[in-house]
Amino acid sequence: MSLTEEQKQKFTEWLNSHSNRSSCPFCGHNDWHLGNMIASPEFADGNVRLGGQVIPQFQLICGYCAYVHHFAAVPILKDSGSARQNAAESTSE
Repeated sequence: MSLTEEQKQKFTEWLNSHSNRSSCPFCGHNDWHLGNMIASPEFADGNVRLGGQVIPQFQLICGYCAYVHHFAAVPILKDSGSARQNAAESTSE
């Protein structure tokens, strides 16, 4: 699924506020690209569990070696939303 501009912005803000590492752990380059959102199905006993939980994920892909980081999208989108709300509330006081 393609990401909206808002989702891209939220993920980028979250990543910048939660990470102090910018180089690829595999090749050492710093050439990251945001991929589409993917969803991993739930597995049980080595099989895909039909009707099971699906975990939406952001992909961060190294442009040099194609190493892929996956990040759980739901907690990130919730975290960035609450962070914005807290910032808005503190400026209105």
